[in-house]
Amino acid sequence: MQALVNLLGSPDPGEEYPFGGHPLRFVYWEDERLAVVFSDYAFFRDDGQEHLAGWTHSRHIGDQAARNDGPASLALVGAEQIVIGSTLADLQSALPNEVVLDAECDSDGPPTAAYLRPADGQISIRVGFEDLPLGPASRIASFTAGAGPGC
Repeated sequence: MQALVNLLGSPDPGEEYPFGGHPLRFVYWEDERLAVVFSDYAFFRDDGQEHLAGWTHSRHIGDQAARNDGPASLALVGAEQIVIGSTLADLQSALPNEVVLDAECDSDGPPTAAYLRPADGQISIRVGFEDLPLGPASRIASFTAGAGPGC
């Protein structure tokens, strides 16, 4: 947490949600469109201290007026230059062997998100989209890794 405060300044007020008997604490930097999740849940580490459990970088963090003002000052950019606003076609072109489309909460429905799943299996990042049904021109709205909202 201190490293993030040093980099981004003080966060906006956070929220806590019960999860498996341990709280998840969501910390927000709305101007940066960043939410970070901390927990001491046993799945992550059960040592009585909060640890980084996940993050989301999304154009939907913060109030609507701020979202309409343009991009966040923080822009996470992958080595392949994929950013919020890139298209599904851009993502599939840049990472052809790592993009898996997923229907998420509706297993019988059409894909609504993509996951970046490298062959080494070390990292999985959920990519959310603005435009559904999902198609080549659908624009990326968010990146999420680790703990976050579910179905």
